[in-house]
Amino acid sequence: MDDNTVQEAIEKVDEILTPKKFNIVDAIKGRSYPEDSITLYFDEQAAYELYLVNEQMSSIAQDEDGAQSPEGLEPLEEQAEALRQRIIESSYKFTLRGRDRIVYDNIVDDMEKNYQGDHRAREENIRCLAKSIVSVEDHEGNVDDHEFTDDEVRALYETLPRPEWDRLIHLLWSLTFANSYFDKAVDAGFLSRR
Repeated sequence: MDDNTVQEAIEKVDEILTPKKFNIVDAIKGRSYPEDSITLYFDEQAAYELYLVNEQMSSIAQDEDGAQSPEGLEPLEEQAEALRQRIIESSYKFTLRGRDRIVYDNIVDDMEKNYQGDHRAREENIRCLAKSIVSVEDHEGNVDDHEFTDDEVRALYETLPRPEWDRLIHLLWSLTFANSYFDKAVDAGFLSRR
């Protein structure tokens, strides 16, 4: 090995071991935010009919003595399966991601200036959700990943069955307040293992 090769190797090692400078603002801009998905179902009629069919099957399944009675259940089971399929076909998987605190703070500030009461809370949820939807996937795997607008999310609010809207908003706020999960994950026990 000649002197130049040895010198180049030493310089490479020094370069690798020398701490680099970085910009903290650039580093935190690239931080990751929590992301999660939820499947929502839109066919309320099928869900209601399935409930009624299940009630019928429950009442037929036992005779007066409490003994199992499978007679007459087969057509109802077929009907229940068809209704379950309709419900599945009305499903959409929503993927949400938490956002910078300033995004939500700006929405809240605007809401305080321009809205009152229940209307304000609803509008705040709509706007926060519009900023948090990453994608929506239908039951066949087709994906809609455009940037959702407030008006599109408002249409979802008006269309989704109320329990499904509530589930979506619960996920939104779970991701929004994920800093509490972060605090629990990196507690003293976590730090002692570093």
